[in-house]
Amino acid sequence: MGAEGGERLPATVHSYLGHGEPAGSHAEACEELSAQNGAEQTPFDRAWMLEYLALARDCAGSLESAELQARARRAGDELVDEGDKKVFLGLLDAGAW
Repeated sequence: MGAEGGERLPATVHSYLGHGEPAGSHAEACEELSAQNGAEQTPFDRAWMLEYLALARDCAGSLESAELQARARRAGDELVDEGDKKVFLGLLDAGAW
């Protein structure tokens, strides 16, 4: 997911820097691209989309963040590849929550 990944990086960086508005804008663009890509996405792509959307919402102080983080964790738990699961859940646990 090249374009989605291109939005993920600034969404994540802005989230870690505490820049709620730009983090949210990039995360929303990711969510939109995710919806457009639908069936072409892998479970890993979907899990990541939920993670950076949750991170951006958390940065903005949204109560929705906790539910998105829980959805991201469920998506991560469902990853089949153990290496992917380990990386994803490790980064999710290390997030700026």
